[in-house]
Amino acid sequence: MVDFLNLLSVVANPSDTLSLVGVLRSAAGGLTDAEILELQRAGGLDFRRPTKNHRSKVERLYRTLNELSREASVRPVGEMIRIILERVWSLELASQSEHGDQAMANLIKIGLLADKWNDQSPLTLLSFVRRFEAYRNDEREEGENPLADVKYDAVKVMTIHKAKGLNFPLCFCRTFPHPRRRTEEKRAGARLAQRPRGSPAAQGKKDQRRDGF
Repeated sequence: MVDFLNLLSVVANPSDTLSLVGVLRSAAGGLTDAEILELQRAGGLDFRRPTKNHRSKVERLYRTLNELSREASVRPVGEMIRIILERVWSLELASQSEHGDQAMANLIKIGLLADKWNDQSPLTLLSFVRRFEAYRNDEREEGENPLADVKYDAVKVMTIHKAKGLNFPLCFCRTFPHPRRRTEEKRAGARLAQRPRGSPAAQGKKDQRRDGF
């Protein structure tokens, strides 16, 4: 996902040299650190300008980034993300990663999230990237998966705090007794077992079991 976010960032902001370096080091660029350093020394870390260094490796990528950057100013953000996925072969490259299926699903979900946010309030690609980065950071602090359910028919596991106000049609709240509470319950049961069977406490416990409490 980091490689794709770098790609979105540099398309949205051609002056973002750091993101461009990330793209060049990714599978989409295929350059080594040494080659990127040579490119930097030759002033080639700008896809808007032609460069002679490693031309065979970067010329096509730079041309594609240039075209995408121009289109980003006139297309809806969700549509733009899908175009980027297609032209840079992002899904195909993600499929070859260690967790290919999950990586592909995450990229698709980014596009769905862009549609959702853009429906709420129109976004540029740059504003989407900034909002998504903040969203990711917030969700990481909560320990949740930031892309767990975006228009997907799926089960989402989350804290009660995160679930409040989301109006899920169906919720299951699973509670786990505290270890200290379980110990206290065992001790209470042991004390109860030591009492005579006819004692009021024992009889009350028997009535509770009979009545389903």
